[in-house]
Amino acid sequence: MTSPIPHPTAKTRALEPVAGFLKTLSDPTRLGILELLFTHGELCVCELMDALCVSQPKASRHLATLRRQHLIRNRRRGTWIYYRLDPKLPKWQRVLLEALETHPTFRQGSPLAPARGRDCPIGRKPSDRTVPARP
Repeated sequence: MTSPIPHPTAKTRALEPVAGFLKTLSDPTRLGILELLFTHGELCVCELMDALCVSQPKASRHLATLRRQHLIRNRRRGTWIYYRLDPKLPKWQRVLLEALETHPTFRQGSPLAPARGRDCPIGRKPSDRTVPARP
């Protein structure tokens, strides 16, 4: 008979941030957002939606998860919200994201690049969106 699983020790509790980070990476949409931000720097939420072909509610839900994990930051410019990787990411998180860059999806020419004019399954064309002029 196997022994019961012990209560979390200090060591396993110390690993909870690592587990949370890896769980965050386990979702393809969140991983795609991180890939885009890692590759292209700061992007507007509409560019993320277009590149990933996801609806605004889905993008917002995943962006909120990434913010709660302190992986991304946002700034508002008028009615637009722009997202970027948090510049204060711990070194171990940045190293893991940099290691992902060796995967073919993260390389230049990524299929997730915010390409203008590409048809999305949800019925939008990124080229149809115009940025309003600043007053």
